[in-house]
Amino acid sequence: MGMSLTDIFPESYRVYFRTAQGRAEQVSEIRLRIGGPAILMEGCREVFLREDGAYTEHMEQAWRPNRQALGEIVSHLCQYSLYAYEDELRQGYITIEGGHRVGIVGQAVQESVNSIRTIKHISALNIRVAHQILGAATPVLPYVYRRGSMSNTLIVSPPGCGKTTLLRDLIRQISCGNAYGPARTVGVVDERSEIAGCYMGQPQNDLGPRSDVLDACPKALGMMLLLRSMSPAVLAVDELGSGEEIRAVRMAASCGVSLVATIHGMDMQDVQGKPGMGALLAEGIFTCMLVLKRDRAGAGWDRCCIAGRRAACGRRWPGMVRLAGFSMIAVSCSGLGVWYAWNMQQRLQHLHTMNRIIELLVSLLQYGKSTLPECCCQLAAQAEEPYGQAFARVYKEMTESRGSSFTEVYGRIMGEALGELPLKEQDRQLFLQCMLDQGGGDGESRIRLVRRQQELLKERIARLEPEHREKGRMAVGLGTLGGILLIIILL
Repeated sequence: MGMSLTDIFPESYRVYFRTAQGRAEQVSEIRLRIGGPAILMEGCREVFLREDGAYTEHMEQAWRPNRQALGEIVSHLCQYSLYAYEDELRQGYITIEGGHRVGIVGQAVQESVNSIRTIKHISALNIRVAHQILGAATPVLPYVYRRGSMSNTLIVSPPGCGKTTLLRDLIRQISCGNAYGPARTVGVVDERSEIAGCYMGQPQNDLGPRSDVLDACPKALGMMLLLRSMSPAVLAVDELGSGEEIRAVRMAASCGVSLVATIHGMDMQDVQGKPGMGALLAEGIFTCMLVLKRDRAGAGWDRCCIAGRRAACGRRWPGMVRLAGFSMIAVSCSGLGVWYAWNMQQRLQHLHTMNRIIELLVSLLQYGKSTLPECCCQLAAQAEEPYGQAFARVYKEMTESRGSSFTEVYGRIMGEALGELPLKEQDRQLFLQCMLDQGGGDGESRIRLVRRQQELLKERIARLEPEHREKGRMAVGLGTLGGILLIIILL
């Protein structure tokens, strides 16, 4: 804090705040009204200030500043030069050393229909005492970062729940780097001087070594200005609201920068009902939502509840989200049935392929009088993959190796190829035995053995074809029925 709490006030009025000075870390607001009781807020606790500076619960005992006292306090806050603070006064507040913000009301002097030149006859002050809570954002970092990458984050909070305090420390930790992600350059658009608390252009709050603050600039204009001039990796703004600001957020997101923003709201449903925000959230620009809520004790930020990540995004369309989820369940369950049926069909196709290869083998043995290695060479050129490649490997190894038997080489290589196919072990053995079971030589006995294996294979195919068609239909039907039953259970 750049100055003590009592330094905010002129010397002659500091006695009223001597008790508050001792509890400066708890003080959040001081409200002074002409003829009204001086009220001090400590979190959600409201107390009155007596003329001796003590706290009281009784309003009738409170000090009541008059117009002269309020005028002297305002002059002191403006360093006895109201003209120097004219631009801030027309916004309804001034920011003083230490980042404290003083709201001012009175009689507005209009410059035009839509603008105020200044405020005169000041009647009330709201002194918002700046507090920086280092480490306030630490509990939310696991939500903001995902696998080392920062998510576009929207902080939703009712007034007074601590969203600006959270945003301020989140900016600091992003700028400094933290356990979840590296340090990054942050551009801060601080329209109301609440985040950085700039006094004469210098931030009074610690926003980290890589933060650039554009103070007292409209958010929509400031975001575009920072993108053009400072090349930030992250843009941070407080209290989104207008259509121009929402358009600027879209533009910034399309430029590839990460976003951190706050918005007033009780929950995500409330935010989605604000003009333009429902469409913005539906576009998925913000992927992390932090909803701050007070607990039943009504405590301040240190006891605010953080209502997680992403979950609230779809509350505006719960029916659509549930429908999408149920559709995914139904498709997944049906897909399992289709996958099972497809595997059975693939098995049959491979059995037919094996039958064709055996026919070629019989022809080579019967008419070509080829040896088994020579049969492998010719089958490599005619058989479908992966069989052709396996036959080629067998032939190559038999011609290059010495001492290895055909049965050993063929069993190993073809066994590996068949092991990767959707076949039963009995299917594999039927095919392997066509060339492993050599019988009494290379003549008629071998052809008979191959023919016998082929007959067994044909019998298997004939038995499996109707069985697989029936099981395939049943698998698809059961998968679909299972999905429907699961949806009913979830409902």
